[in-house]
Amino acid sequence: MLEVLLFGSENCGSCSLNETRIKDVLREFPEIKFTHYSVDEVGVLVKKFQILTAPTVLIMNNNQEIYRFTGIVERDKFHREIEYLKYKSEGLI
Repeated sequence: MLEVLLFGSENCGSCSLNETRIKDVLREFPEIKFTHYSVDEVGVLVKKFQILTAPTVLIMNNNQEIYRFTGIVERDKFHREIEYLKYKSEGLI
C-alpha cells in the first residue's frame, strides 16, 4: 500500500504549497494515504527518516521508502511519479 508523508514546519510557505498540491493530485488516487508531519513535533520520525530539510516528501510502499524529494513539488511531476509508483507497486509495470 502506498503512502505519502510530507515533513514540513508550521510557518513554511513551501510546505503549505506542497500540501495543497499533493492533496490535489491524491484526489485521483483515494487509495493512497497522505500524512503531513510537523518536523517540530515528530523528532523521532525526523531522525528515523533522516529528514534534513523541510519540506521533504517520502513515498512509502508497505512501510518502505521508495521515493524521496525535497523542496517544492511540481504538480505534474508528482502526478507522474505517483501514477508510475502505484502501477509498479501493483505489479502492472
